[in-house]
Amino acid sequence: MTAIRRCLLVLALLLLGLAELRRHAAERSLYRAVGLAQLLSSHATGFSPGVVVDRVDALTKDAARGLPGDPRPAMARGEAHLAAGHAAEAQQAYLEALVLVERTDALVGLGRAELLAGRAAPARAAFMRAAWISPSVLPAIPDAERSFVQAEVLRQERLLLAGRLVSVTALPYGP
Repeated sequence: MTAIRRCLLVLALLLLGLAELRRHAAERSLYRAVGLAQLLSSHATGFSPGVVVDRVDALTKDAARGLPGDPRPAMARGEAHLAAGHAAEAQQAYLEALVLVERTDALVGLGRAELLAGRAAPARAAFMRAAWISPSVLPAIPDAERSFVQAEVLRQERLLLAGRLVSVTALPYGP
């Protein structure tokens, strides 16, 4: 192997290593953000929710830069804002995640944010869509909505089996 080829190989390996280091740093930021969001969700005491939400926002922005196309930073931000009672910010974060990929946990989070904002119809639409994709999310849906959602999913399944289902529940906005 010539010296030039060796130098090019070393340079290529360095560039690959730098990209992996950036991704690793983003994953670490995301890990810390998720931990803080879970701390807020657990209603632990002894800290300022506003400070924690601000920190989660900063960490998830760092993570999103290093993990383009990954919905997890937006979802962690949504969880933190939801736990802090910030309905509009939580809704926005979950919608950002859903633009990237439709995930049932993001749909349930969006439904919870809509309920927090007092918007029952969009909340039910989000819960319905999540349950249609995967009925295993039903336990994550708030008790007050679960029976309705479960009955509606069964109704739509019957229509599907009979060949009469025109469309499944769609969200009233975006994704």
